[in-house]
Amino acid sequence: MTAKGPGFLWAPSITPRSVIATSAEIATVPLLGQSNFTQEYNSGTFLSDCWTASGEQTIPLGPFSPCAGKIFAGNLLQTIWGASTNTFLPRFDNLGMRYYGRSYGAGAVVGVSDTLFNNKNWIGYPNSAGWGDYDPGQPPLLGYEYPEAGFQTSVSCSYNDLLDWNLELGQTGNATAGIPSIYFAIGYIPPDNHYDFYSVWGLKGSDNITALGVTNSTIAIVAGSNYPNLTNVQCTVSFLPSLLLVSVNWQNQTTFVTPSTKSPNSPPNPDFNFRGLVMGQLRAMSTIETTLYGSSVGDALMGNMVDPYYNSDIAAGQNETLLLEYIAQSFKYVIDDLIILIGSEQIAYAVSR
Repeated sequence: MTAKGPGFLWAPSITPRSVIATSAEIATVPLLGQSNFTQEYNSGTFLSDCWTASGEQTIPLGPFSPCAGKIFAGNLLQTIWGASTNTFLPRFDNLGMRYYGRSYGAGAVVGVSDTLFNNKNWIGYPNSAGWGDYDPGQPPLLGYEYPEAGFQTSVSCSYNDLLDWNLELGQTGNATAGIPSIYFAIGYIPPDNHYDFYSVWGLKGSDNITALGVTNSTIAIVAGSNYPNLTNVQCTVSFLPSLLLVSVNWQNQTTFVTPSTKSPNSPPNPDFNFRGLVMGQLRAMSTIETTLYGSSVGDALMGNMVDPYYNSDIAAGQNETLLLEYIAQSFKYVIDDLIILIGSEQIAYAVSR
């Protein structure tokens, strides 16, 4: 780890200057392995278990939650909407930190368990103002760098007219009387024909519905007529183990992540718990954010298409390749955010025990 601090605090020079010093420090970094995540909820009752006392960490820099798709839905929707236009991507905690460019899901340690070398007391022991104090015996750190084993997540999308993920009418409503229609998002999702099912509703039929079906490697989309570019979209998600170089600048509160050409000594395994946790958050967002009047997920995906076009017409069939790239980009960036949120919660849970 390379640390940077103001040299005038220990150098004889009168003029303040920055120097670079190298030191070895230890921080808790999430292990993104097959079974390294603590399941804080029963996946079968995902939504009802999100507010269990053991699952929520409301320490000063939080909150942190294993139910990121529900608790941070609004933040994640902003990521989906602005994936193709935002240069700086904010963290969703109280740190005030942001990423310059893509995060790749790395950097959950920043501000949460790196207090040995950012000169703040651990967040579990805040001062009277609710924050950690700087150690007066040490110079304030300007920044540091460290390697982290993680993933370069890739997403590729295509239209699949044979996709067996559909909206089936379960109960007819009456829009005039304010009674919604109930639909079943139902079907078999490739490549292994995984069966999924949940209920959604709409006041005017299925026009305003967007439903995501997910497996550990696939996102399937079915949508109503108000989201013409989304229906029958199938996206393949790959988690490629990678060594990520994380550079933290405390002065401008920016984190910059660069994939290394080297492989991690112990490549993380994305199978089972990790992929299940991450992809499950997308499904949760879809079930929660579909209302009587529209789909926030559908609106966000369409919004990311509109912004690059400067609000030009995005009728169905217009430049399909480009539209699919924007959909893939939205999912790629929101998955990065979900990895950070899940990793941060795991760190907060571990250090608070």
